[in-house]
Amino acid sequence: MEQRTYFNKLRSLTKQKIQVEHHVSNIKSYIYNNKIPNGLNIKLTPQTPGVKSFRFLKRWDETLFNCSFRLLQLLLSFSIYSYKQINSGINEMLSTPPMSITNGDMDLIKKRLSDIERIESQNYKTKQQNKFARDGLKQFSNFDTNNILKESKLKQPRKDVLKKRTRPAENNLVVNLSSTELTNSKKNY
Repeated sequence: MEQRTYFNKLRSLTKQKIQVEHHVSNIKSYIYNNKIPNGLNIKLTPQTPGVKSFRFLKRWDETLFNCSFRLLQLLLSFSIYSYKQINSGINEMLSTPPMSITNGDMDLIKKRLSDIERIESQNYKTKQQNKFARDGLKQFSNFDTNNILKESKLKQPRKDVLKKRTRPAENNLVVNLSSTELTNSKKNY
């Protein structure tokens, strides 16, 4: 692999990593503030005849909010997964550089990547501050890699509603539904 293509791939992965970090930080801030971004806000009205009660409309809005919030949590878990995949790709490329790249070239590549990372982070941070000021949010975290890899505390494990509950067998009675006689081994089964 040529030096230029190697650097271009690393640069592309680094930019993706910064973008996903920014995305995770935004999602965590919305979850922390218990708000839904405009793009995920579900706005539906019930199309039933008659006058809707205040209680019905309140429950309707709560249901839509909960759906949007669960979608936000799903986006968070997918973004964390993407971040881990991109980060492992970067680490793999850095740990096994092509033979044509010397240690001096590798140091130069790492320096340029850190510059790109710093500049992109500053750009995204400015966008994020403007967005949070517009939406009236408190910022949850500052691009902390360790904080990104932690799962959200608001995420709850899935309940298996359809799981069949087993009851302990009280008696092991064998019932013969056929017309043939059961043997002793079949009765003890």
